[in-house]
Amino acid sequence: MLEPFRDSLWNIPAWAVVVMYVSQGVGVLAMIYGFARRASLYFQDAQEWKLDNVGTRLRHTLVYAVGQAKLATQKFPGLMHAMMFWAFVVLFMGTVLATVDQDIMELFFDSKLLRGNLYRVYEITLDLFGLFFLVGLGMAVKRRYVDRSTRLSYDWGWRMMLGLLFAINLTGFLVEALRLAVVEPPWQGWSPVGYAMALAIDLFSPGEAVLRGTHLALWLFHALLVMVFWGVLPYTPLVHLVTSPLNVFLARVEPHPQALRPISDIEEAESWGLGRLEDLSWRQRLMVDACTECGRCQAVCPAWAAGTPLNPKYLIVDLRNQMLAEGGLPHSAIGGFGEGYRPDIRRGAQLVGEVISDDTVWACTTCRACVYECPVFIEHVDLIVDMRRYLVMDAGRTPEGINLTLRNLERTGNPWGHPPGDRMKWAEGLDVPIMKEKGGGGLPLLGGMCGQLRRAQPEDRPCVCAPAPGGRGGLRRAGPRGELQR
Repeated sequence: MLEPFRDSLWNIPAWAVVVMYVSQGVGVLAMIYGFARRASLYFQDAQEWKLDNVGTRLRHTLVYAVGQAKLATQKFPGLMHAMMFWAFVVLFMGTVLATVDQDIMELFFDSKLLRGNLYRVYEITLDLFGLFFLVGLGMAVKRRYVDRSTRLSYDWGWRMMLGLLFAINLTGFLVEALRLAVVEPPWQGWSPVGYAMALAIDLFSPGEAVLRGTHLALWLFHALLVMVFWGVLPYTPLVHLVTSPLNVFLARVEPHPQALRPISDIEEAESWGLGRLEDLSWRQRLMVDACTECGRCQAVCPAWAAGTPLNPKYLIVDLRNQMLAEGGLPHSAIGGFGEGYRPDIRRGAQLVGEVISDDTVWACTTCRACVYECPVFIEHVDLIVDMRRYLVMDAGRTPEGINLTLRNLERTGNPWGHPPGDRMKWAEGLDVPIMKEKGGGGLPLLGGMCGQLRRAQPEDRPCVCAPAPGGRGGLRRAGPRGELQR
């Protein structure tokens, strides 16, 4: 019995092989050029490059980028994305193996890599994962264009790439089916999807000449689609296949990543915060470019749910689109979003005030729900706080209520403007000793609200009257500005 083997370039003339290699070369070169243009937007200025905790970063990348741990927390989108991602990986690896088999083993060693049991496993694996890819793409189309989830984006890039991936996968199956319909090898059952399609084609009883001509045409069309995929990848939302894993790898890994970043060199700085596109560091530029537009941050944002102008997804996408517009690259403002959102992205626009409104910046509660939910570790809150720093310290634009709070803090040390000397008045008549005078015992922790906001004081007085463990306890005396002395 003939040993199973991969019949490389069946029915493909030499000129078509040349067309295929030239087209793939053009596509790959276009992709490299596109990524180079995109990367040039990140590194506008010489900035410090610091890479630490490499082991932790690699582990995070394997768990959250490759393993997609956060995506898996939501069943339908998690399953959909896992099917497409792993099918894409397996099919790409299958293409690499086929290239090695044809262009290295046959050309240089006059041998076959894909033969025998390895070829059987190769065929059934690629057929099944190709089927998974089609199912995943169908789930994506249903979620985006049938269910019309308000979390998702609806622009030309998503329509183009979903259609392109579907066409590439389908033509690949059709090319296989046409070959099986003509050759009918004994091992065709190891290609279950292609074999089923070949049986369906046989029902129409086309002649061999028709099958061969259709096979060659579809083979060339398949190669053309793949060339287009490589060429447009850096300009579409699927660029996150590259930028998202990079962002996960470079995400904050310090012991307390929730803490806000301090302002470095605050005394020497000529400007503060994030007000212009030039103020974005290369790391922040990569971060906003890593957005997958999944809308998970939008779904958990209390400010957006309350009807404020802040939508954390729109904020990140607007920052990214402004960066791309300044660099002359296509962006997802074309076509807008499912809810009718049409960002006004134009070259030369002021980042804070025009691209991102002041009201949007001040609406954030800094709860970090968006950061926790983001599957690619985008730091929305750090960006928003930097914009607030710009508005307060550089532009001098703050809402009236915040202006009053800042003035009260500067003048009295508390946001309500109560006299600092009144902080201890609430404890009068409680007969609670001052710790500096007595020493030892328990110490109730009472913040500024309890000490100076009068409506909160009646609730705290009974707690202070309760004896501490061992019957010993007291308070610390307030300083001249109402602060607790140590």
